[in-house]
Amino acid sequence: MTAAERYIPRRPTVQGRNLGAQLRRLRDESGVSADVAAACLECSRAKISRMETGHVPVRTRDVRDLLDLYGVDDETLRSHLEGLAKGSTAPGWWWTYDDTLPPAYADYLDLERKASEVHTWQTVLVPGLLQTPDYARAITGVNPAAAKPESVETFVKVRQERQERFWRDPKPGEEPTRLSVVLWEPVIMAPMGGRETMRAQLKALITRSEDPRVNLQVLPLSVGAHAGVSGSFVTLHFPSDLDSDVVYCENLTSTLFMEKTVETDGYRQSFELLSSAAEGPAETRARLKRILDSL
Repeated sequence: MTAAERYIPRRPTVQGRNLGAQLRRLRDESGVSADVAAACLECSRAKISRMETGHVPVRTRDVRDLLDLYGVDDETLRSHLEGLAKGSTAPGWWWTYDDTLPPAYADYLDLERKASEVHTWQTVLVPGLLQTPDYARAITGVNPAAAKPESVETFVKVRQERQERFWRDPKPGEEPTRLSVVLWEPVIMAPMGGRETMRAQLKALITRSEDPRVNLQVLPLSVGAHAGVSGSFVTLHFPSDLDSDVVYCENLTSTLFMEKTVETDGYRQSFELLSSAAEGPAETRARLKRILDSL
């Protein structure tokens, strides 16, 4: 049995819900009932409902049959939905850590690997894609409510593998994912993990800020009130216009994904305002070097 055959999503994923919602919309527009769709796939009406809510993976073959039934002949849309179906049944690299990673975090990793742009505003911590192992270890292990002590090294290992995959050179013809980060000034001032850990983290930020795929900025405390007072967030943007943006927020014990345009547009605007108010990349790099020299 292959890894893909052993892999069964534990909960509706964001991409699975997206696929299901689009299939439901197309069925409604075509006037086909759930009973007729079930007869087409030779399954129960209940399974059609679970497919449309993302609770069960949808096979590519089933997507093709349903689209034929619904009279969908737009090749771009068909290819897009078939791609979502392939993604909903294929295991990600993180599936081997399934017994440790929270389902929502696995969901996020799946979205991140498909995104064309990742924008993140952080008020407390350096974002995971830019963390050194010691920094990640320090912030993960400090609060047992966020991660059990015995799971800390697994989380650090996952973070390192996530970074390696994100920062690897793109294949020929493949566009790299771009990362835009705005950090509130306290993020780079708080000595997380101690002086040496923070020195190494600042050096890593300076190095990564020189990568053409990265736009790193710091929002100084002197700015005062700003568009990010409600807390940290990540917005993910995808190469296809058929995929909506996704906003990801997390706190100590829970996470939230937002996909409605009225919500994602608000976060997009907030990030643009934060970026406009923050120091530019060159100024940010100079600030990081000054802080590093002072430690």
